[in-house]
Amino acid sequence: HQANAYYWSQVVAPFAEHCGLTASDAHDLLKVKVLPPRVILDPATGGVLEVLADSRALSVKEFAAYIEAARAWLATELNIQTADAE
Repeated sequence: HQANAYYWSQVVAPFAEHCGLTASDAHDLLKVKVLPPRVILDPATGGVLEVLADSRALSVKEFAAYIEAARAWLATELNIQTADAE
């Protein structure tokens, strides 16, 4: 999947390197910053829990929008410029 390869190499990797994070932690942080959390019910209490969004569940169009939102957040908040997708 070309978009996924671009995301990890051109968005996540520069962010991780800039901040001294692992790629996995950088990915999770981007999800927190730009994707709405998933809402699930706690089976023990019946209460509502907000959990980290799953980027694998995004459609192709949603994933493209996520990448652009992540790039915009990186540029705005951390002045990290990422390469355009080819």
